[in-house]
Amino acid sequence: MATSKKSKADKSAEKASATASAAKIVNVLKELASASGELRRKVPAGPALSKDDRRASGGKFRTGEAEVLGQVLDVVDARPALFSALAPHDGGTDPTVVETAPARDALARKVAADEAVAAAELYVKALRDYALTAGEEVRALTTAAYAIIRANAAVDASLRDEAAGPIAYYRDNARAKSAKPKG
Repeated sequence: MATSKKSKADKSAEKASATASAAKIVNVLKELASASGELRRKVPAGPALSKDDRRASGGKFRTGEAEVLGQVLDVVDARPALFSALAPHDGGTDPTVVETAPARDALARKVAADEAVAAAELYVKALRDYALTAGEEVRALTTAAYAIIRANAAVDASLRDEAAGPIAYYRDNARAKSAKPKG
């Protein structure tokens, strides 16, 4: 079976093409990161919940519950006298009359935020998958290359000097990992 060797020019052209492609992708990802910052600035500031607050929040709705809660508010509007005891606690402006507008506003914000979160989670998942796949591509070469560096650095001072950064990084991480208490 005949194999053809690529010329130096072909390899150089491939590398330039791959570099240009990678540069385009990096630019797109930087644009996305910038757009994310712009979106964060547009979203009104709200409370910052702790992990425990998020876990215990009563603001989580089951599937279809937002619509049902809207129907509860419809009943409140249809029979306000029955719910008059809730008037001081409804977030409205009149403490003597039950008002559903503040709750309806909050419900609309909740539904819109949940829709945005669902879209963002798909976006984040796609980006995370992209990052993991790119990381796997990097490791395909660098894991083997680092193993060769480690095997040869003990007897090759110039290699040890050239690879001082990676050697120190992995050595320090290994020490930190072994220093952590197990259990």
